[in-house]
Amino acid sequence: KIFKAIFADYNLNQHQVVGEFNGIINCYSLNAKDEFGNDLYAQISKRGGKLIMFDYQKVCEENQEKLSQDKCQEIGVKFLKDLGIKNMQAVWCEDNGEMVTLNFAYKQQGVIVYPDLIKLNICKNTGVVFGLEGTSYYLNHTNRDIASAKINSEQALNSVNQDFMVEEIRLALIPKGNDKEVLTYEISGENQD
Repeated sequence: KIFKAIFADYNLNQHQVVGEFNGIINCYSLNAKDEFGNDLYAQISKRGGKLIMFDYQKVCEENQEKLSQDKCQEIGVKFLKDLGIKNMQAVWCEDNGEMVTLNFAYKQQGVIVYPDLIKLNICKNTGVVFGLEGTSYYLNHTNRDIASAKINSEQALNSVNQDFMVEEIRLALIPKGNDKEVLTYEISGENQD
């Protein structure tokens, strides 16, 4: 029922549980086909009924009008909200012309929380989400007690090479080792093109 509800707009049929995946997160493996025989494979967690991953094995159709990366981000945020996943921000994007791969991270108190990461693949021609990988998010997601930064952003910028053209600075919580997280300043920009 969860699988059918999530993909109600995909015009799928022949829905079936095809097995079980017992790994870091135990899941039911499901499969369905669209009207053209393209498979959509998914894993739904046994505990909680969460969509852990899916792969829609359809070709992203050619189209002259392609959606922008910003529009694909909007589509991704809505898709995640529809799954009950809120406060996500796109933090990385790869665009191959037909498909956009976006990494979304949880944002709490203005801090990007990188351990809580979900990857989406979105077809730029149709706006259809073609894939999701959410294992990291479901293994790590929790509300955290995030301490204040010990240095301010100006002090962090003093550590950056002067030739570096800073475009953005923001707080980010990053994993360190297997069980520790560290509050950092993430600084992005350009150096020599």
